[in-house]
Amino acid sequence: MKTLVLQGLPAPSAEPETLVLIADRNLVTGRAELAKAFGGRLTSLEDDLMMLASAVFATDLAAKRGPCELYYRDLHLTVPVANLHAFERVRDDLAVILYLLSDDNWTIDFVQSTGQPENRKCRSRGRSARARPCSSRAAWTAWPQPSIC
Repeated sequence: MKTLVLQGLPAPSAEPETLVLIADRNLVTGRAELAKAFGGRLTSLEDDLMMLASAVFATDLAAKRGPCELYYRDLHLTVPVANLHAFERVRDDLAVILYLLSDDNWTIDFVQSTGQPENRKCRSRGRSARARPCSSRAAWTAWPQPSIC
């Protein structure tokens, strides 16, 4: 099943079997609720993450398992993101994570959307005035590492 996510109208013509999801129309992203909960605007990276998460959830719900698909579905997802450079780096990791969670074959394509990408420094959100460089490795190593002993 192919899914195409769009930021707004008009929708381009898509293949007949393509599910077209339009943010905040037929795809509930939760961006407004998250922004309200945190008392401000979302960063473009947060906005991209909400778009991706809602698109994955909607695609998983919409793609019913057929009689010959007892174990695996082939799901192809195209998502617009402002931070294309960040998502391109983790595309394969996301596909593996989604495979482990759903037992489905996921192909994720990211396309550039409108919006200002985050700079290469992490935003502090008022916690600290000092910015630190962003990297996927730094984000993962911030969590406590499991001990084998």
